[in-house]
Amino acid sequence: MTCLDGTPGLQVFNSVWYPEETRDAPILGIDLLRFGPKNFLVVSDLQPIDKSEAYLQRYTRGAAAIRQRYPVLCGERSQRYYEDDRFFSDEMLYGRLKDEGDVGTDVLPAFREYLDYYINAVHTAAEDDSALSKAWVLRRQADYDKWNAERDPAHALFQKYFGDEWAHEYLTSFLFDQA
Repeated sequence: MTCLDGTPGLQVFNSVWYPEETRDAPILGIDLLRFGPKNFLVVSDLQPIDKSEAYLQRYTRGAAAIRQRYPVLCGERSQRYYEDDRFFSDEMLYGRLKDEGDVGTDVLPAFREYLDYYINAVHTAAEDDSALSKAWVLRRQADYDKWNAERDPAHALFQKYFGDEWAHEYLTSFLFDQA
């Protein structure tokens, strides 16, 4: 989890949740950013480690109903970062908001529902303690980390505030430590 209160014009909350390797559930990614008094970027996604339709049906498709209830979080994803969707779901909550009121009326309730959905998905995922299954889950989580360490847009933000060396080390040794 990362919290950055950079200035009155920049606040960042980022969190990535990895299920234990005995469960093949998605990785939960959360980004809540505030740029100035009226610019918000909200991203929350059940990031699949498998893009097969059977996997998506089991873990992510049910979150579509949550997404549909909150139109402000059905925004068009930026192609600068999301052009390669190997670790993103169609059920991603994504919004660029200008109205602070949307945070209380839409973002917080949607986030609570999404988080409840994710926790339930992880708890109901079948456990597989076999070495083969655990190795597959850990490999896919490492692929996710490597992909994100190379592309995470927060890298530029961290470079600006803390310098190149610190930003690289933070991304590869903390945020995405399996990279």
